[in-house]
Amino acid sequence: MGVEREADRLKFAGRVGLRAVKPRCVLICGRSQGWTSQRIKTFPSLDACFHKLVVMTHNPVLKRGRRMLEVAGRG
Repeated sequence: MGVEREADRLKFAGRVGLRAVKPRCVLICGRSQGWTSQRIKTFPSLDACFHKLVVMTHNPVLKRGRRMLEVAGRG
């Protein structure tokens, strides 16, 4: 890792008060409603192709959010 990149990382950690370890990125790519069975079957392989990137559709993100609101007593 270059000195400049390391310095930027340390500045960021100091500014936000935490250190990111193994950061991940989530890509939400539309809805899976109306997908063919072949597309549903091959979707997990798309997610597996990327390192540190989670590929999801809108449906599970929305479902998870609704569940979180229910648990918090706001849904």
